[in-house]
Amino acid sequence: MDTKSSVDFSIFPQKELLTALERINQEKFPANYAACAAEISKRKQNGTWSQDINQEIYANGAIPSYIAAWDRYRGQWAFFWIVFIFWSLFAVFSFVIEAGYFAILVWSAGLVLAAYNRYQRTVFKCPRCLKNFFAGAFGSDANLSIKNCQHCGLAKFAVTDEK
Repeated sequence: MDTKSSVDFSIFPQKELLTALERINQEKFPANYAACAAEISKRKQNGTWSQDINQEIYANGAIPSYIAAWDRYRGQWAFFWIVFIFWSLFAVFSFVIEAGYFAILVWSAGLVLAAYNRYQRTVFKCPRCLKNFFAGAFGSDANLSIKNCQHCGLAKFAVTDEK
């Protein structure tokens, strides 16, 4: 068996090294796997390896990936309220103008959008642990009013790792 790697891992940035280590099939390419692991070990020993490669942190301690995740969650709530308000207004006016089948179509579309939006909110992934923030498999038994992640304890809308 050839023990020499076919890839020069010394030119890989840290993030790509981690990705490569995860993707290399250790049984089919043992030399490449060993060379990648050795490069990571070498960088850790000589002090060029950063432990927080995936988390850029702002000066105030805020983590951009947390901010982006909570912005998406707030957007989902905003979408819910927009659909709810327009759907409610349409419901009132459909009785006034006797819209018929068009009203049924719009009501159905509103219900589908609301159900999809509810699903999106209940399966929201925690920015820290990437598990379902509200718990409950597939959104079942999800309590949207909880204040902390059910897995890691991250506070709702927190942008830092402080508890």
